[in-house]
Amino acid sequence: MLRGYKKTSDGRTTSYFNREQTEKEKELLGCIAPKRLDDSAAASSPTKSSGVGGASVWNASGTTWEEKDTTDWCKNSLEKCLIDTKTAYYSEKSTESFVAVVKKVTDLKGDASVAIAGGKKRYIYDFHVDIEYEIVDGASTVIATGVLKLPEVHSGNTSDEEELDVQVNKWKTGPKAPDGESGFHTTADCVECRNLLVSDIRKSVLSFVEKFNANF
Repeated sequence: MLRGYKKTSDGRTTSYFNREQTEKEKELLGCIAPKRLDDSAAASSPTKSSGVGGASVWNASGTTWEEKDTTDWCKNSLEKCLIDTKTAYYSEKSTESFVAVVKKVTDLKGDASVAIAGGKKRYIYDFHVDIEYEIVDGASTVIATGVLKLPEVHSGNTSDEEELDVQVNKWKTGPKAPDGESGFHTTADCVECRNLLVSDIRKSVLSFVEKFNANF
């Protein structure tokens, strides 16, 4: 017997201060070996449980940092919110109606996740996206096209729609007036219609944020 060490009942050498549980203690405590979560429980609720802030079963208190990648879901949701954006504008000067429609969402890059720490849930996302749009007149004739850029759609600038930066590039096509008519009012009307589209694009981004919060 080495000084400071002793033999346990199963023949192991351990520290002299190590205490073995009695059979009665083991009976009272039951099995305390780590248990693997069954597959059905993990599949049905990988991040949500009765834990604080929707933490996983293993992190019921929500004190341990836990993060789930939601990039694919967020990209699909953001793209749908943007592609559904449509703006109507009626010009009192020219008595013409115009509609701006998002035709395509391109160059959507970035990532997103939901994190739980300190008992609180945090929604983290950072995207860059380009939006192709067109403006049509009352006869459904395309009179102008262009691209809007959203360089920074992230967690820190989407609490207020005015904080979201939307960059307006020069016209890709047009504006052009119908044959035999002056293009002055048409250009001014297209600019007004585009300004309204920018405002509605911001609202669409906020709609994406609301859906993100509601689904996770």
